[in-house]
Amino acid sequence: MIQKNLYIIDVCGTLFFEDTTIGLLRFHFSRKGKNRFRQFLMQALTSKASPFGLVFKLLERVLSRHILKHLLIRLVAGELESDFEMSAEKYVRELLLHRKIHHVWSKFESQTMPVQIILASASVEPVIKYLAITMGAEFVASKLEVVEGVLTGRFGDDISGRKEQAIKNKLSINLRLTSFVAISDNLTDKSLLMQATKAVVVLHRDRDRARWWPIDAEFLEVRG
Repeated sequence: MIQKNLYIIDVCGTLFFEDTTIGLLRFHFSRKGKNRFRQFLMQALTSKASPFGLVFKLLERVLSRHILKHLLIRLVAGELESDFEMSAEKYVRELLLHRKIHHVWSKFESQTMPVQIILASASVEPVIKYLAITMGAEFVASKLEVVEGVLTGRFGDDISGRKEQAIKNKLSINLRLTSFVAISDNLTDKSLLMQATKAVVVLHRDRDRARWWPIDAEFLEVRG
């Protein structure tokens, strides 16, 4: 069997200039051409100029928790799972065309040795699943609750801060006994990167560098 270099890679803000949960919700409501009130709420809560959005960003930064996505996912309550999956597949195509952080992708695409990729994201499973299919990768992601083919607007399993356990549960890989490269911009992945054989931190703002102490990492500064 050919030995492959294992890469565990975050998605939102790491592979793409995008929060893919928010991006997928926007894309889904836009694709359907209805749910105007839900689109308005999305805009009010996620716009960079929105005071509501700023409050949530500050709370998430202080608490190191994803708060906004749990509120936003309520907006898909009553939507067909199959319809949301279709939106995810189309949305991934748009991401790959327009939102890639190429400096990060080159870290594993330029490798001469075979590479095994695990996408480890707390984003919603439909978008991470289709991205993984496109990349020929494995994945772990947060599951949405579904009842008889209909989304309830709640998470069935949110893996925020639990990626290591999710990888062990789904893929039977014990990262504490495994050599791997970890790439992320997300501070909730700090413990994961501290275990990595090599850690790569994606920095969107240089002043965030100190927050990753004491990790011995390669820092990639990107601007979107």
